[in-house]
Amino acid sequence: MDFKYDLVTGSNDPVVRDVPMYDATLLALGELLMLGNTAPDSAADHGVAFQTAYESSQSTSAIDALGICMEAETPTTVPGDGQIEYYKAVINPFAIYYAEYSQGTSDDVAITTGSTSTTVTIGSLEDDIDCGWLYFPLASGGAQYKLRYISASASGSCTISQAITVTTSDTCIKVLPPNHRLVSLTTDAKKLLSQAAAGDCVAIHVMKNWIMSAKYAPLEMNKAYTRLQGDTDAQPSDTKIYAEIALLDHVYNMGD
Repeated sequence: MDFKYDLVTGSNDPVVRDVPMYDATLLALGELLMLGNTAPDSAADHGVAFQTAYESSQSTSAIDALGICMEAETPTTVPGDGQIEYYKAVINPFAIYYAEYSQGTSDDVAITTGSTSTTVTIGSLEDDIDCGWLYFPLASGGAQYKLRYISASASGSCTISQAITVTTSDTCIKVLPPNHRLVSLTTDAKKLLSQAAAGDCVAIHVMKNWIMSAKYAPLEMNKAYTRLQGDTDAQPSDTKIYAEIALLDHVYNMGD
């Protein structure tokens, strides 16, 4: 993730401070942090150090979030052992971040039924994601690198802006609509995870999406839709899609 601006001040400068951190593995540059939630005397964060914002349940991911880590470190010293390791992180309570939608081969969504129409069938697809997008970076056939607007969605299928040929061997990335709050994070808390069903993390708000490619770079997704009407060409292979996100449960937001 990358800091974009502060929603309250409008500043493009992040507030970076040294904060206590703990993790048994690497805390990477750009990963989202949250306050550790293990009990004192647990030989872990003791509830005083910040850790990776991903939780396997996802429903508790990014709860008491802080911001993104600004160093690549492995702080393994247990706070209860008499020493706390401090490293730099962005701490703005109202910071807005760019979070990339992961295009990893294990982070995609499978197509359930082949089609050549404007209907795309995906098992357990989340309902009410109208005005979102489907992007096909992992498809092996004619759909690869194509982007389609979701004009209507239902549980298990959706209607897209233009017909596309997909098979059951194809996969896609689900790009969430603006002002959506059901998301999932990748395990390193650096990107957004695509999944067919609704995400369980409710502490992140998607403000809008951006497409970054040699063809339309940079461009808001709603403007991309205008450009893409009647355009059936594929995007460049290096296309990346980002969500502009706000943290709904920030550890320093006194009004929370």
